[in-house]
Amino acid sequence: NADGSIQELDLAIESLKGFYKAFPEVTVTVGNHDDRIARRAASVRIPARYLKGFLEVLKAPPGWRLVEKIEIDDNLYLHGTGSSGKLHAYNLAVRMGQSVICGHTHSNFGVKYSASPKRLIFGVNVGGGMDAHTYAMEYAKSMIDRPVIGCSIIEGKYAQVIPMDLGGK
Repeated sequence: NADGSIQELDLAIESLKGFYKAFPEVTVTVGNHDDRIARRAASVRIPARYLKGFLEVLKAPPGWRLVEKIEIDDNLYLHGTGSSGKLHAYNLAVRMGQSVICGHTHSNFGVKYSASPKRLIFGVNVGGGMDAHTYAMEYAKSMIDRPVIGCSIIEGKYAQVIPMDLGGK
């Protein structure tokens, strides 16, 4: 009785309209699920130029752009694909030698600092923005860990995180 991909895409576009209005200019970091269609097409040798861009499919405004990573105030923002664990952002920050803000692990949320005599860096896990009660999260209903919905505020070399919801019970 599940909705298909067309209904899910229509719901996603409708859900994003409020974000589009509130944030007409946004830089979005690409995640591991965002290029799923392109990966599938490539596996059967369909050239990427035949596909619509991710933001075009989602009917994003012209001020939205998609990047793999972006550096602002010497802080690196990326999805975090290829890393995981409770402290994946912190571990990346230590390895990269700069503060890192990333998602990817939906149930991990928080900030951890590291200091040397010359530098203060942090790793921020931003959690995930999904409700565990939705159909899309049905596969995770028996998992102990739940997505954390929250907000991360980054101001130069300082970061704080504010949990808003556990994304379900």
